[in-house]
Amino acid sequence: MSLQSIRMHRALLVIICIFATAATHAQELAYRQWTVKDGLPGAIVYHCLQDRKGFIWFATNQGVTRFDGRTFHTYTKEDGLPDNEILQLYLDRHDNIWFLSFVGIPSVMYHDSIIRFDNCPRAKGFIEDQRTDSILFTSYDQVTELTGYYRSPNIPGRWKFTSDLRPRVLYNTQLAILRASTPGKTNFYFSNSSTSNGGSLLVQNSHAKSRFHFPTIHRHDDPVISTQHFIGLLPDSNAIVFFTYDSAWYASMSQISSLFSLHALGLNVGGVNSYVNNIYCENDSTLWLCARNQGLLRIRNFRTRHATVTHFFPRSNCTSIMKDREGGYWVTTFSDGVFYLPNLCFSTIPGPPDLSVSSVRSLHVLDDHRLVAGFDDGNIMEFDRNTWRYRLFPHWAANNKNNRIMDVRPYLHHSLLVAADMGLHRLFPDDTHTLLQHNAHKELLIRPDHTIVAAFSTGVFFFDTSGRQVNQIVPERATCITGLGDNIYWGTLHGVYALLNGRVTPLGQSIPALSGIINHIDVAPDSTLWVSTQDGIVIWKAGSVHRIGRAQNLASDLCKQVSFDGNTAWVATDKGISRIGYYWQDTVLRYSIFNITEEDGLRANDVNRTVIAGGYVWAGTARGICSFPETYTGRSLTPPGIVVTRILADGRPVDVADSLMINYSSGKLLIEMAGISYRSGSHVGYEYRLEEADSNWNRLAGNTLEFPTLPFGRFVLELRSIDRWNNRSNPIAIPIVHPSPFYRSAAFLVVTYALIVLLTAAGFYLYFRRRQNKREKEFQLRKKMHDLELSALRAQMNPHFIFNCLTSIQYHVLRADTVNANSFLHKFSNLIRLTLNYSSSPFISLNEEIKMLNLYLELEKLRLGHRMNYQLISPQQVETEGLFIPPMIIQPYVENAVQHGIAPLEDRIGELSVEFRLSARYLHCTIEDNGQGIDHSHARKQSTGHISQGSGITARRIRTINSIYKQQIILEILDKKSAGLPGSGTIVNLSFPLNID
Repeated sequence: MSLQSIRMHRALLVIICIFATAATHAQELAYRQWTVKDGLPGAIVYHCLQDRKGFIWFATNQGVTRFDGRTFHTYTKEDGLPDNEILQLYLDRHDNIWFLSFVGIPSVMYHDSIIRFDNCPRAKGFIEDQRTDSILFTSYDQVTELTGYYRSPNIPGRWKFTSDLRPRVLYNTQLAILRASTPGKTNFYFSNSSTSNGGSLLVQNSHAKSRFHFPTIHRHDDPVISTQHFIGLLPDSNAIVFFTYDSAWYASMSQISSLFSLHALGLNVGGVNSYVNNIYCENDSTLWLCARNQGLLRIRNFRTRHATVTHFFPRSNCTSIMKDREGGYWVTTFSDGVFYLPNLCFSTIPGPPDLSVSSVRSLHVLDDHRLVAGFDDGNIMEFDRNTWRYRLFPHWAANNKNNRIMDVRPYLHHSLLVAADMGLHRLFPDDTHTLLQHNAHKELLIRPDHTIVAAFSTGVFFFDTSGRQVNQIVPERATCITGLGDNIYWGTLHGVYALLNGRVTPLGQSIPALSGIINHIDVAPDSTLWVSTQDGIVIWKAGSVHRIGRAQNLASDLCKQVSFDGNTAWVATDKGISRIGYYWQDTVLRYSIFNITEEDGLRANDVNRTVIAGGYVWAGTARGICSFPETYTGRSLTPPGIVVTRILADGRPVDVADSLMINYSSGKLLIEMAGISYRSGSHVGYEYRLEEADSNWNRLAGNTLEFPTLPFGRFVLELRSIDRWNNRSNPIAIPIVHPSPFYRSAAFLVVTYALIVLLTAAGFYLYFRRRQNKREKEFQLRKKMHDLELSALRAQMNPHFIFNCLTSIQYHVLRADTVNANSFLHKFSNLIRLTLNYSSSPFISLNEEIKMLNLYLELEKLRLGHRMNYQLISPQQVETEGLFIPPMIIQPYVENAVQHGIAPLEDRIGELSVEFRLSARYLHCTIEDNGQGIDHSHARKQSTGHISQGSGITARRIRTINSIYKQQIILEILDKKSAGLPGSGTIVNLSFPLNID
């Protein structure tokens, strides 16, 4: 394109822009403002950007600050900045943030630390060369007229800048300076043209390059030294928009074209009063300009002949603008701080500064394009919703200062009926008015015949068309009024009343939901009554009652009024507007609720009235009037983000690294996080879980998570944020290692447990072994003593037995009975031999015992002759095999039975029975005689002084044997007479255990 054709195209665009600007009226977007009182370090804000974590960074005159939507974290010279006044920010592809200070020294934020580059003075801007992956600082020295770069490979943390400064004149003929580089690796090099009064642009990528020329008409038009703010990259395109002194240009690899004249917009580059501070290309059709004396300009379709210009913040010196990832806009200013526009849907009604932020009490539609509003300060304003022009009534305002306008409605002959604290008035177009009633008025109902029903603090009144009071319905204080057909409904402090067929009916008495303080009553298109109360909305239809409140997600329980458009209700509350989409399913109400608050763009959450007109919702708030489209959805374009901003382990700051190591001696951990959702404002929630300890998400009360005592082990801490629509961010995971102390390690526990088991086992072993040894020694000693005792007892018993036998032999010899004496001696010698053989043995077989007993009894039979009979009953031979008993136990009792039971008998033959029998565990031996009995024998012995040794010795032997062995020998001696048995005599029962251990 030739320079001449470029000039003609620019002249045509001048006319288009002038026409478009003249036809456009300024409007105020709804915004939120942050200033020094909100935490911004300085009122002068030069630049802003959003990093990849979601933080918004602001360059101010008092340092650079990072904002997460709630708190500002500021960095100053004390943190390493070269100067507190930061003019420009830049975010490179590694998410490092670069700062350009007023003194010309650049710096960078790297891993939460600031690195200065004092060897790069007089820096003017940043460029990231995408083709060579390097970072450049442009520089110009007015004294030496050296211009160029400081260049370094963009290796985070290892930047090494080298100077590449050349005389400025070389950029006229030989050199071009890089001023822009796109992500698609297309570079734009500028120089002054050597062939004409203009500039030269070289566009180059890895495949091709193109050169273009453009005119310059002012001494300030030097693209080599112009600041970086006047070049903007088009997103998703290898193209730029740049400015000269009076023009905006579009350039790509294939073309360069003039866009529009800055003079047509009342702007220029480098001028004194009409200075352009910054440009921002939102997309390929929308361009934003930040101007010194015209605020913010949005140019739509800037590349076509249908460009339109809209002005915002005309009284502010705007320095930069940025669109965040949620679709919100951030506008920095030179002295007014930062403006945040959640969207471009919400606008405020222009007006005098003191009125534009006043509380609106009433709002109604006048006609197809006009609305009327009444304010708490007594003002009334009509405004055109198409042209945004407004009209005030100064004469009325002068006479009604602070007379709250409770209701204002259009009436006959273009007049207005005004219900105010100080009465009911009729206001005429010429700003004159008449007083109809002097009591405090609340609301009006204009009936189809133009008669008026008015709710006053003193009751409900009828007025005719001339304004004359006709009748009073009730004298009780009313708060609001409405009509449905011929019926009239009004609210009081005690519920809803109705005038039905000429009778006043207190509906609150029969319907409890309609009792209490009534704020407003509205009629839906389906003739349903929607009653605004302090406990939510009560919906009354055909006798069925439904209540919607905060528990059902309504913005607030304090409802003030409802507007309708079809099946959509707009509820005004003190916490914003609730949009309710509803329908009836028989008598069941189905609905969904979406809340709109200051975070969306309302001037204030306290909304008194809403009106639907022209596809927009108009809201009268405590801070003026705003509007937004009925179709506004309000949800964020992206889910919320979450960033960990600080970690304290044991009270010491810890870098946010791949994993977190906690000292085992403490286990204290504090984590601060930031949920990134600027459209949620303060309504951001947080959740966490320890993946290895609990699979459930836990809600936090704030943005701080503290573990006073963290359990030992390895965990993965997951964190996520929740925006005000309950959308959850992608969780971030922080591996945490809290090592157990050595004394709680597995190896230590295994060794400890093993030692405890071994020591315990050894202790038990030694204890029981010592105890066993002691018992063994005691047992051996006791056994030895018992053996000695048994030997002594046997030594005592054997002479006694021999003495008795010798007495018997002596008896036969004295009688000269040689036959019996010889037989007795023979049997006696056999018995002595057997006795001597077994007397030293601890046990004797049962068969041998029976044999010895049989020899003894035969000897006694020889001695006593016919005076004694005996029988020896024993088990079968097979049953007695292997049975052993202690020797010399049975024989002494048999001997006693003979000597003391049978031998003394003179009146009868002595009978002696020795019987053996077996049971499951014992061998039983029963010795029975028919003598005089043991009791009689004891009495005779006491009278004669005779002492029997055999039975006493045997009893002590039994006790000794029982003390040695577990199984006991049982001895029982019965006197038949004493036991009540027939006859006389003695029974001796001996039970020997079959198993002696």
